[in-house]
Amino acid sequence: MTDLDGGAVARGAVPGTILAFACIVLRTVFDAGALAGLFFLLALVAFGVAGGLAAAASTDRPVVHGGCAALVASVVVGLVGVPIRLSRHPEATAAGQLLALPLFCLIAMSCGIAGAYAAGAVATRSAERGGNPS
Repeated sequence: MTDLDGGAVARGAVPGTILAFACIVLRTVFDAGALAGLFFLLALVAFGVAGGLAAAASTDRPVVHGGCAALVASVVVGLVGVPIRLSRHPEATAAGQLLALPLFCLIAMSCGIAGAYAAGAVATRSAERGGNPS
């Protein structure tokens, strides 16, 4: 059994955090509009991208690295997003926001695992074609 490669996780978590945070901030800005759901879905795609990048950067256990990268990104985005949501919604409580964080992280980690599987499929297909991903 090998250890988790922190560099591979970071190579997925950092871009995933940046993309997801941008989507969550835009979702907060368009909170009452129809674009709010679209930006939330784009944030989930960002967690999938984090998983895919971490999987591509890892040499061993790509799915584990992809899930961990998405988990790290979701914890950062979730904890930074709590004060933003509390300032925009005075009826929200900090306890309620923190209790919702594990569900948010679980959903994000699922997206990261899906992204890792997708990256693995692309790598397998590329290897079968002799290194040409198209």
